[in-house]
Parts: sequence; C-alpha cells; structure tokens
Amino acid sequence: MSIVNGLLLIIAWQSAAPAPSSPPPSIHGGDREMTCPVGGEKFTALVTDMFSSYGERPDGRRYTYWLMPLPLPECPSNKLVLFQAFTDAEAARLAPLIASPEYQALLRQEDTTYYRAQWLATRIGRPEREALWMLLTATWQVKPAPGPVGQGRVSAAKARAYDEEFVRRVRALEPATDDKEYQALWYRAANAQRELGRFAEAGDMLRSLEAWLAGADPGHWGDAVKALELVVARRDASVEPLDAIPKVDAALACLDHAPRDPFGVEFCARAEIRELVERFQAARKH
Repeated sequence: MSIVNGLLLIIAWQSAAPAPSSPPPSIHGGDREMTCPVGGEKFTALVTDMFSSYGERPDGRRYTYWLMPLPLPECPSNKLVLFQAFTDAEAARLAPLIASPEYQALLRQEDTTYYRAQWLATRIGRPEREALWMLLTATWQVKPAPGPVGQGRVSAAKARAYDEEFVRRVRALEPATDDKEYQALWYRAANAQRELGRFAEAGDMLRSLEAWLAGADPGHWGDAVKALELVVARRDASVEPLDAIPKVDAALACLDHAPRDPFGVEFCARAEIRELVERFQAARKH
C-alpha cells in the first residue's frame, strides 16, 4: 500500500467523535525537490509528513488546520500525479498511460489529482481498495469544504459523478463483511448514497453494516452508523449535517448560516451550541 493510501486508511478508521475544543496545530512538511519518474523533470512540490485534525465529516474528510485532502505532487509538464513511489516497471507502464487520449481527456475535463491518481492506479495493477480510497478523496476536492480546500474546485456535477462511481465500485467489491476496511468503505458508500439523495438505499446499506457489526465490538462505528441513520431518516443530503460534524464547526455554521429548517433551528438552540456561538461572537468583537 502506498504512503498516501495508508494514511487514508488510517483516517478512515480514526474516531469520528469530535473534540470539545480544537487542539493546537501540528504540521510537519514543506517544499521538496522532486524528479518526475517519467521524463526526469525536476520540480518542487509541497509534501506533508504529519498534520493534526479534530474530527471528520461523514464522507471521511478530516477537519484540520492544514490542506485537506493532502496535496499530491504533480509533474508540471506531463501532469503525472505522484500518488506513490513507482518502480521502474510501473514508471514504464505510466508513460503511455499519461500520453493516452483517455488521460488527456481527464485533464481537459479538469478531473482532480486524486481522481486521476485512482485512474492510473487501477491501470498499473494496484488493488481496487487502494484506488477506492483515492476516489473517495477525489470527492472531497469537488465538494464545498471549510478552510483550505487543497487541490480541485467545487463542482456539483463532478461531486455527483464521483459519488456515483464510488458507490458502484464499492458495491462491486468481493464481499468481506467481517473485514474492517470493507466495512469502512461500505459506510462511506452509504453516506455517498445519502448525499446523492438516495435515502432508502443509504438506509439499507447502514442496516447491513449494523448486522455485520452485531457479532463484534463495533467501537465508535456503532455510534457512527446510528448517527448517520438519524441524518438519513430526516432526509438530509448535506455534506456537513450539523449533528455529524465537530461541535465547533457546527456552531460556526449556526453563527454564519443560521438554519431555517426545524431540525437546524432546534440544534442551534442547544445549550452547548449556543455557548460556542456566544464565544465566537465575543471573539469576533475583539
């Protein structure tokens, strides 16, 4: 597994429980001199070794002080995305791939770095699960996001297309219902169904996941599934449901985008959320 995808798997299984307050930022990384494995071009790219975070959205995107998703190095001239360290054999296979009409079409269509990365990964023989974590990350690049977005730009059409592809490919995996990574992918796919407005399908997938978890210690995933079922039940297709994101960010949403729907009004009136909103209001006055 590549370093990037290993990190994504760790992210997928970290606790979704939000912290009561944000920790101090911890960022390690910076510009690195790199050599493109196809063509030998020298360039500088931002590389992140470590970053802090304090929760996640239902789609897995972390709340952090840093760029999210983590930027992938990209060769300036031929636009090869460096999603892992390539062997000589893999580099030889990549050369015709990035020159192919299909890859050039992805560039013209402004598909994101992570989307192009998973496209390449599948064609050089990387496991489908690795490609799926990159595809999930590609969805973050085209959805609205708090703070720095990283690479990509918001596009409702691409977000829908990427979500649909993610769901289709997760459902096509060989079933492994007692495997934690498979369960994590299934949970993210259920959430993608919700964001697509397919609430019945999302509910069915979550109930399947509940059954798989019933015979083992579900950990925080039991709570995460129940929380997402509540979001599905009220037919909320938003990327950031107020009760499924860190309380700090939910309070900011209440402050900056006062909801008018009954659930949102009730949520923002909760004492713990009101207290955070008042703290933010006081801070902004100084």
